Amino acid sequence: MVGVNNSVGLFDPATERLVADIPIGGSPGYSYSFGGPNIAVGLGSVWITNVDDLTLIRIDPKRRAIARTVGLGGRPAAVAVGHGAVWVLTTPTTTLLKLDSLGNIVQKIRLRRRDALPPPPFHRPASLASGPGAIWVVHGLASVAKIDPRTGRVLHDTVGLGGVLPGEIVATRDSVWVAGLEQGLVVRLDPRTGDVAGTTQPAGGPFSFWPQLAEGADGLWATDYDEDLVWRINHATNRPDGSVTVDRGPVGIDIYRGSVWVAASLGGTIDRIDPSTMQLTSRAEVGANPLNLAHGPGGIWVTFGPITP
Repeated sequence: MVGVNNSVGLFDPATERLVADIPIGGSPGYSYSFGGPNIAVGLGSVWITNVDDLTLIRIDPKRRAIARTVGLGGRPAAVAVGHGAVWVLTTPTTTLLKLDSLGNIVQKIRLRRRDALPPPPFHRPASLASGPGAIWVVHGLASVAKIDPRTGRVLHDTVGLGGVLPGEIVATRDSVWVAGLEQGLVVRLDPRTGDVAGTTQPAGGPFSFWPQLAEGADGLWATDYDEDLVWRINHATNRPDGSVTVDRGPVGIDIYRGSVWVAASLGGTIDRIDPSTMQLTSRAEVGANPLNLAHGPGGIWVTFGPITP
């Protein structure tokens, strides 16, 4: 089985094959430029954004079928699950939606508009992550909001990241990490205050482009779309300490069962990296353009969509 664009597939890491592919009727999102993610797993469902229909798709992982299509009233840019809710950021990143486990919208949270966004095709950073005690949102040109998941109150808004154009955000107990899309680096925020705590040294060449991050396996991992690399950042030193060459156009990345899995959007493959040896151990053909990865019931869920900025 191979995936087709505008669908979500289920990848079995044991056999390294795609075992299901579910059409969603539109593009899940242009994740390599926005930051994303466009897929999240939790609360008994798989959640995928649909930017063409302005909807959120809820997949039943047991039936491997669409359970509900939720109208959002705006174009979704990122989705996350955490603190007993589903969170969707819509463009132009002024509204964060909170949904229950069935997909009902229960709250609309207005984000502060700090700057005027230029018209397309300029990158409009948008990303979303659930962390201990807070929801973190990349919005505007380079702002990061810390949201109280219970009340929806904006606890802190970090404006400006030292000239960094932000990509995906990942939140842990000790740090909040934001990829520098065009700089080949990662900005580290203090999870308590939201203030910038440090920035990694730039890695890669002049065309480095880091759209996605994953935390685990003794490091922070970043895909480098233009240079076909995956970088590992050392938590202790806050520095990149190695890279692995992968298939063309890596975007999505996930840590699952002791391995690092990478969606190569232009190669139509999912690569597997052994983090202990920093070696590529296998490559699976999955078809179309794989974008984002998220593990959950049955294996690793992968979105397929067009590669358009």
